[in-house]
Amino acid sequence: MKRMILILLVLLLACLLPLAGCKKKQKSGDAAGTPAEQNAGDGTQTPDNGGADNGAGNDEDNGPYTVAFDARGGSDVPSAQVEKGARVARPQDPEKAGFLFAGWTLAGEPFSFDTGAVTGSMTLTAAWTPLFTVSDAGATVTGLTEAGAQYTEIEIPAVLDGVTVTGIGDEAFAGLDTVTALTLPDGVTHIGQNAFSGCAALTEFEMPDGVTSVGDGAFDGCDALAAVHVSDVAIWCGIWFESESANPLSLGAALYAGGEPVTALTVPDGVTSIGSFAFCDDTALTAVVMSTAVTEIGEGAFSGCTGLSDVTLGALTTIENETFAGCTGLSVLVIPEGVTRIGDGAFAYCGGLLSVALPAGVTEIGDCAFQECRSLANVTFGIGLETVGASAFDGCVSLVSVVLPEGVKSVGENAFSRCALLASVTLPGSLTALGSEAFSDCTSLSAVVLPTGLEKIERYLFCGCTSLTGVTVPVTVTAIGDDALFGCAALQDLFYDGDTAAFGTIAKGQGWDAETGDYVVHCTNGDIAK
Repeated sequence: MKRMILILLVLLLACLLPLAGCKKKQKSGDAAGTPAEQNAGDGTQTPDNGGADNGAGNDEDNGPYTVAFDARGGSDVPSAQVEKGARVARPQDPEKAGFLFAGWTLAGEPFSFDTGAVTGSMTLTAAWTPLFTVSDAGATVTGLTEAGAQYTEIEIPAVLDGVTVTGIGDEAFAGLDTVTALTLPDGVTHIGQNAFSGCAALTEFEMPDGVTSVGDGAFDGCDALAAVHVSDVAIWCGIWFESESANPLSLGAALYAGGEPVTALTVPDGVTSIGSFAFCDDTALTAVVMSTAVTEIGEGAFSGCTGLSDVTLGALTTIENETFAGCTGLSVLVIPEGVTRIGDGAFAYCGGLLSVALPAGVTEIGDCAFQECRSLANVTFGIGLETVGASAFDGCVSLVSVVLPEGVKSVGENAFSRCALLASVTLPGSLTALGSEAFSDCTSLSAVVLPTGLEKIERYLFCGCTSLTGVTVPVTVTAIGDDALFGCAALQDLFYDGDTAAFGTIAKGQGWDAETGDYVVHCTNGDIAK
């Protein structure tokens, strides 16, 4: 009986043990199931809170996450590691030359560090507000944006958005009368027309090392500009200014090279040319010495240098237009051998110039070349001269004698007009064209022999020559222009190389001999009274 009971207990325990094991497994397992397991049957998913995977037991989905910062060309900003659900700390604002930082964005929208919780790795991108407007290619700065216009000190970076700045556009900063400082990068090679015109508060300017050309009116109206700086005078020599108003020196600003004022210029070795208007109106400049390496001087390079008294020229072939115009302190001038042309107005208004010797080989004296050189008393013309331009010596009131060499073919209008002391003129037989008013108002001129080959005595040629007593007219003359001898009150003799009949055939303009003296025309076969 006991044995039977024992067997029954063993069988009962054998039945209960499986039931207890099943109950324990249901409690430690996932009877309700994880969210993923709950939805596995219908194919739906639970939102993952901003892109982070929240599956239990996945370390990557639980953070920490990487927050990267793309500064878009600005200064580097290190990435941050952030726990899931936390906020990323605002980093120090990046900097970018030529731009203002405008905040961070995520997927193109502004990102808030105060409310944005991190739910996964992400990249924030910097937003920038430009300070400058640029050309399509980006290499030329064309002006300021509204953001940039608030500044009074402007510094243009060498590179804008990855593009090297090489130019300043026309009128780029025109009219910015509150700007007190402008700094340009050395990579700039060209400054456009009127680029800084009207920057009335600008007091100093540093020319970039790379600049080779400056447009018309670039500094027009920068009346407060007192000093212009350049690292080396050789760089300044290489700048070609489009006009006088393109050069800040025209405003009376002083030039400093390497921190030292430029007063006596010795052109550095290696410099072969001096740009147009390079030193115009530099009243502090007293002397210029060029080596024979200098073969070119641009138009107006030293015009208006009123303190310039000593010049040594290089191995030039041309002295360009207005190169030394208005250099009133220049008294002695040596033009080197090899020069073939004196440009228009090259020495005009050099009021202190006393004498000029033109070497053999000079073929052309340009218009107004020595106009109003009121102290010029002596000019020596070299062999090879062919052309004397209009008004070339107009107003040279101290000039007493002119001897033009054989080979001269034309003398322009007003070439020697208003030379009040000019008493004697020798014209070569090669001369075929003598311009109107060429000797008008030469009140000391007493006699002139016109060369054979001249066909016309132009209008006003000797108008106002009140001391003129005699003129020799060649038989080749077929016409005398209006007022050619008007006001020659002392005129007594016209010597004509033909007979009276030939003189009668000459076409004579209106008033050609008005208000002259009672002259006599001496022909080969007799005289004709006025």
